[in-house]
Amino acid sequence: MRSNLRSVTDDLRSLFISLLIVLSLHSFLGAEKRALWWWGTGIIPEKFNKMMALSVDDVFIKAGRIFRQNGIYKFKSIVIPDKYRIEQNRTSLHIVIPYLFKKDDDIQGLVKAVAGLIKESRDKLKKHGFSVTGIQFDVEGDIKVEEYIFLMDRLKSDLGRYLISGCFYPSYFKKKDIRPLMDRFDFLCIMFYDYSYDFKDYRMTDAQWINSQLSVLSEYKVPFYIGLPLYGVISVFDRKGRLKYPQIDLPDMSIFNTKRFKLVGQIGPILKKYQLRKKFKYKYLDFQKGWYFYIFDPDKEYIKNILDKVDKDKDNIMGFSFFPYPMTGKWKLKHNDLQEIMKK
Repeated sequence: MRSNLRSVTDDLRSLFISLLIVLSLHSFLGAEKRALWWWGTGIIPEKFNKMMALSVDDVFIKAGRIFRQNGIYKFKSIVIPDKYRIEQNRTSLHIVIPYLFKKDDDIQGLVKAVAGLIKESRDKLKKHGFSVTGIQFDVEGDIKVEEYIFLMDRLKSDLGRYLISGCFYPSYFKKKDIRPLMDRFDFLCIMFYDYSYDFKDYRMTDAQWINSQLSVLSEYKVPFYIGLPLYGVISVFDRKGRLKYPQIDLPDMSIFNTKRFKLVGQIGPILKKYQLRKKFKYKYLDFQKGWYFYIFDPDKEYIKNILDKVDKDKDNIMGFSFFPYPMTGKWKLKHNDLQEIMKK
């Protein structure tokens, strides 16, 4: 009798949680939403407060990082200043589990580390006045569908009360075995980034390319955000046009105004192509003479043009998510530009 009562109670709890998730998803659809990622492993109060003051429906914040030390999985959760507290707002907060799988993984150890990261980051955020709505998985690299499903199944008790989302590149939807993983998510964020590892030559994010991908995504019926880059990126190709580095960061952009580089192509103010005249090294990067550097540096008008021209009439499009919030002044977009972009 007691075991039957426990079973009924568990069923009712599961039904209640499912109902809450359905109601939350229903609130997602029917209006064009805006979302932002905060991709640091710590909160910088002044910058974070400015971001939260924007007209944003969802914020995705990195939970921390997972790493291996002496073959054992460990984690470090998000860093929040002791005296910081978030002001009350209506923004939904999702903690993001970073890219996980590499070769020779200890899957059981990984499950334990992810569970620990979720609990510790959630507790830290709660202590500082945040209310966590969802958990997101950053699915990147050479993804292993079976291992992601195994991980999510083992974390069922940790995930059950939250909305679960996943970040994916558009190219992943060409994989024949991806659908079982899609079924594990309540909604997705599709990363329509300029360096999506699905090109033979450099291409930048644009409305025409996004629209060509939406017809494929609409077959999955899963609600999703259209993810756009709000930052500049430098990609490097060799003499034969082969991608060497999809994304690099240099300490000073003025280097492209020196005799070391030659401007060999340009599309408006947001895309420039340089050729290296003399080899040089920076940190672990080794650049050879004749290599090409493509600089994609979007401005406010460029982003707004994409928002206007993307086909938003698909039933399962939730709105636009932007990555990342620009935490440096190196690129064109500034906070005032974001305020305009976030207007619906």
